Amino acid sequence: MKTVTKETTLYSFAELSPEAQSDACIAYRDGDTWGWGPEWFASLEAVAVEVGAKVERAEFGYRPHATVLRGWDGELDAEDRGHLEELANRAEACSITGFCGDYFAAEAIRDVLDRVPNPEWSDIYRAMGDAWQRDAQDGWEWWQSEECIREDIEANYGDEEVFTADGSLYQ
Repeated sequence: MKTVTKETTLYSFAELSPEAQSDACIAYRDGDTWGWGPEWFASLEAVAVEVGAKVERAEFGYRPHATVLRGWDGELDAEDRGHLEELANRAEACSITGFCGDYFAAEAIRDVLDRVPNPEWSDIYRAMGDAWQRDAQDGWEWWQSEECIREDIEANYGDEEVFTADGSLYQ
């Protein structure tokens, strides 16, 4: 029997060459999933329940489709407006689910109530779907950026020497 020992030099992210840092970011992105995705969907579902809607479609990512909510028909009455204002306040405080993604609802509701003379539920649903789509997509695109990945690597590994010279994470 023969035992061979191989020596491997490890580097911190900051010690890697620019090319190796870029390769490390690509590998990190490819091996990761967006952790906030489930929270974005939970926020949309919770807000939809609050306004009597059902989420028919919601996506973000490389090929997003429009987010579609369906629910009540007709114009908003004074009671509806009061409920929506209260919901907008809760959403602004991110207290519907506790996730900052709740904020999309506040923005959408206030925009419709301020801008549309006689708003209907369909105006609320469309605005909320559009706002959720935009905000979730923006979050996903940020997560895909090299700047975000660099921040994530630095936050998770700091000065730890865990990378090989080519930017691979040492296993």
